[in-house]
Amino acid sequence: MNKYIRQLMIVTAFSFSSFGIAHDLGSAISSEERTPSYVLRDKYRNPYETLSFFRIQPEMTVVELSPGRGWYTEILAMLMYDKGRYIVAP
Repeated sequence: MNKYIRQLMIVTAFSFSSFGIAHDLGSAISSEERTPSYVLRDKYRNPYETLSFFRIQPEMTVVELSPGRGWYTEILAMLMYDKGRYIVAP
């Protein structure tokens, strides 16, 4: 249950603040707002290549099923903040 509270806190923080806004995938991935330990994992998880493969765009509605600890959540919440919808479904 603790991981769901963390997810809710991340999404809520991006919803009510002006930080964390990215207009493209590259900006979302390279954002200074991301958790440093998550940024270190980028070289193994290849977020740009993965999300580009799925053709994720900022104006889409994206539903993340069973989010883990928030690695994708940080990226997608920043990307979808302005124009799209991001839904976390536990």
